[in-house]
Amino acid sequence: MVFKVAEHGILGQHTQYPSQYDSKLLFPIARAEARERLGIFSPLPFIGQDIWNAYELSWLDKAGRPRAGLAEIVIPATSESIIESKSFKLYLNSYMQPRVADTDALRVHLAADLSTAAGAPVSVVLATPTSKQAS
Repeated sequence: MVFKVAEHGILGQHTQYPSQYDSKLLFPIARAEARERLGIFSPLPFIGQDIWNAYELSWLDKAGRPRAGLAEIVIPATSESIIESKSFKLYLNSYMQPRVADTDALRVHLAADLSTAAGAPVSVVLATPTSKQAS
């Protein structure tokens, strides 16, 4: 079986890192077409999730000090879309310059944007170097 690679978004294109936050960087890819070609229909014959780990997530706190942490992002297999990886990376990097009130605000904001792009609730867990456990 041969699959055609969809031409979309920024995949394969030269890009510059964003200088400010932009949720429009996220490029969702619908799961339905690929599943149809494979003969996979609802209800899905499997359960699962996509787990993305961001090992170098950076942002500025409300005082403008740089912060860093780890993020685990879980997208359910039942979501309408997956998120193209290069767009995901650029989106996460768009948090390097804007100020964020606190870690929980960042987690909530990430979850909201990613849930919108995926078309399903996305779980985000953040851990910072000073946290005793993930939040």
